Parts: sequence; C-alpha cells; structure tokens
Amino acid sequence: MVKAFAAYEAPAFTIGAEVYTQYLQNSLLSKKTVSADTVSGRNLGLSAFVRGKLWKDKLDFFARMDRFNPYVNPVKGSASVTSLLSPYDPANRNGFMTAGLDYSPVKNVHFIPNIWYCRYKELSGRRNKDYDLIYRLTFFYKFEG
Repeated sequence: MVKAFAAYEAPAFTIGAEVYTQYLQNSLLSKKTVSADTVSGRNLGLSAFVRGKLWKDKLDFFARMDRFNPYVNPVKGSASVTSLLSPYDPANRNGFMTAGLDYSPVKNVHFIPNIWYCRYKELSGRRNKDYDLIYRLTFFYKFEG
C-alpha cells in the first residue's frame, strides 16, 4: 500500500486530502475464452475534507468526500475479471459524502445536523445506479470529571 496525506490548517478552517493505492496479488480471476487464471489488481481511494468555524465557540461546519475504485488496471485479453475478495469487485464504484453543522449552545454540548450521501454504481449493467440519502441529528456531550 502507498498512501499520501496533506492538509492546510488556518485559524478559521482546515482543508486536507488523502489518496492511497493498494496492490492485491492474485486477487482476481481472469476468465479467458478457454481457461481461467488468477491475476493481480490494484485499487485506488481518495478522501478530501474541510472544516471550519462560522461563529467562535458556537457554530462550526464540516464536509467530507470519499471515492473508492476497487480495480484500476484492467487485464488485457480477458473476457471478464471477477474478484476473489468480495469488497474489491471490479464492477463496483463507491462514493460517500457528508456535510453538516456543529452547534454548541453551551460548553460541552453539541447538536450536529448532518447529511450522509452514499452512492453505489455497478459498471456491468446488471443493476442500476443507486444511492442512500440519510438525514441525521447527532447529539454529543463531553463529560468532564
């Protein structure tokens, strides 16, 4: 696995990104016209985020986006390629986004309305694109002893 992370932090906001690629040896089954053989594959992930202050000690914001491609290097001459590891199916692409506000009416109490958006896409055409859209309200209290 090779991974890189970078971020910039200022008094009012922070922005950052992470990217990685992972080599999976003999993780795919390549079906040619007559025979089948195991082949290696590589995946790619990307995450980016931003967070900041809108009103000092009262209201903050955040957003994050994740993308995952389980298979970025197709095998030449293969009729089809399937994964031997179910999370790394080459026919699927996944995406995730979240955004929200963090409201703190008093010290150590937070109300965090936020949205989650999960996107699923299958390249083979057996299923249509699909997504989940989730509206959430998170309550957070920090205990101090």
